[in-house]
Amino acid sequence: MKKVLKVAGILLLVVIVAVATVFIWQKDNINAMISGSSEGSEEIGAQIDSEREEFKSQIEKYTSNTVTDISAEDEKRLLAGQISLEEIYEKYNYPVKENENNESSQNVSQQSDEKDSVSSVDNAVGVGIGKMYALKASYVSKIGELGKSAYSRYMALPENERTSNNKKKIVTDAVNSAAGLERDCDSEVETVLSELEEQLSELGSDSIEIIKVLRKAYNDEKSLKKSYYISLLREHGL
Repeated sequence: MKKVLKVAGILLLVVIVAVATVFIWQKDNINAMISGSSEGSEEIGAQIDSEREEFKSQIEKYTSNTVTDISAEDEKRLLAGQISLEEIYEKYNYPVKENENNESSQNVSQQSDEKDSVSSVDNAVGVGIGKMYALKASYVSKIGELGKSAYSRYMALPENERTSNNKKKIVTDAVNSAAGLERDCDSEVETVLSELEEQLSELGSDSIEIIKVLRKAYNDEKSLKKSYYISLLREHGL
């Protein structure tokens, strides 16, 4: 009985790791597997924190707007369903799609001289980064919901049906859903970057470097997160 409960108790972790490694044949996932197998979760967590600080220092070159990434603690709470996505948006003042589009349009249309243009570029970059953080929070929430759904499915089974085969089926279903989530997230990120690139081009600003910085930050953190979850799985003896 205790063994069964232990398996159920770590099912959420299994699903999260499955989500993280669903595209294992991709180069960044292979690197993540290697890293996650050789480094501990604390070490990888420190790397994630370091990458975030580096990204923060980089974006300060492009915008004076204060845009705060979701904290590691709030990310864990969001993943566990202890705080809602709406509360995260409000706490970090992430842009709401309708408002941010109107604001960006107004800034572009109201520019009349060099000072206005610089201000609009500053704002466009800040809003773009805010969108990236909002997307991140949204998909952390979705992964959490996916994991909790799988956990609930497992626990809803009669005790004699909580077998390895049934657990594998539930996790496989979650992985299939996760594949769609990652594709959707990648697509939405590219949409945000394309919109920002277009806005900056209209404002007469060179967008190449900031777009590179944002895309690299997204891919780097995604890879590190996969390594982190894989290391957690290893540390749990799975």
